[in-house]
Amino acid sequence: MALLDILRYPDARLRTTAQPVETITPDIQQLIADMIETMNHHDAMGLAASQVDVHKRIIVLATGDDYSDIRAYINPVVTLLGDETLDVPESCLSVVGIPTEIAAKMMVKRSLNINLKALDREGNPVDFDASGVLAICLQHEVDHLNGILYVDHTTQDIQEQIHHCELATPA
Repeated sequence: MALLDILRYPDARLRTTAQPVETITPDIQQLIADMIETMNHHDAMGLAASQVDVHKRIIVLATGDDYSDIRAYINPVVTLLGDETLDVPESCLSVVGIPTEIAAKMMVKRSLNINLKALDREGNPVDFDASGVLAICLQHEVDHLNGILYVDHTTQDIQEQIHHCELATPA
């Protein structure tokens, strides 16, 4: 396994729409393993292949009460269920270095209830409803596959403030 480099905002490659996975090959399995290692190394809850400059529709996510159950979802499709939303603070491995005074104002409106359809890492179909933190994380990661970052869900004023910041780059 290998640690993968994470693209950092404002890298234009983060805006690339990921393509569906046609066949789950050994290379795809290796990518998933590397994504999990990278996510765990950074103590993150999720990671999208787009964040590591592989524009395939794959996400990995830490689930369960203690986030120790790691799942991979291939070609995920999120459907919003109901109208209940919540404004939540989010963070992202690809968006780092936002000054505290700006980050404190960054709230993202997310649906509290979703349905996810995807394939698991073995290619078996999965179809389940999710709520709360899991629903929010799934929406965040699937947004990455569509070239959308959580900062895109903030106000225009916040986006302009972020644009004028000198964001941190990896050491």
